[in-house]
Amino acid sequence: MSESVHARSEIEAPPEQVWDVLMDPERLGEWVSAHRKVEDVPELPLKAGDRFRQRLGIGPAGFWVEWEIVEAEPPKLARWHGSGPGGSTAKVTYKLSPSGSGTDFEYENDFDPPNGMLGRAAKKTVTSAVGQREARKSLESLAKLFG
Repeated sequence: MSESVHARSEIEAPPEQVWDVLMDPERLGEWVSAHRKVEDVPELPLKAGDRFRQRLGIGPAGFWVEWEIVEAEPPKLARWHGSGPGGSTAKVTYKLSPSGSGTDFEYENDFDPPNGMLGRAAKKTVTSAVGQREARKSLESLAKLFG
């Protein structure tokens, strides 16, 4: 069963500056609350077809996600597809638009938790409510980078 997370934030920086942070996997640790580690990062700027691996953790559970950039339209739209353990998947969208002197940033994550025993265990920690909380924390951290 698919879960969805949607969050929005006003960031006090132009879309180009926000884009540069969002699209640099080496900077994920500065703002993504569940981020633990990143590997196999391609050269920047990221473009459609680029891939990297990210270690995420929610509570004591940790897992790897293989990300692929599906679409990148600087500085306004990025779509990612992630594959994780047990057949789990995520479709993430970043939408940026100018807002006054800053940026309106919209984050969407539609994910399918793992299957089988792993999925039953994950359902206790990886829910849309937890995802929503983590998204809010991450967007607050992102905004602080520019404030």
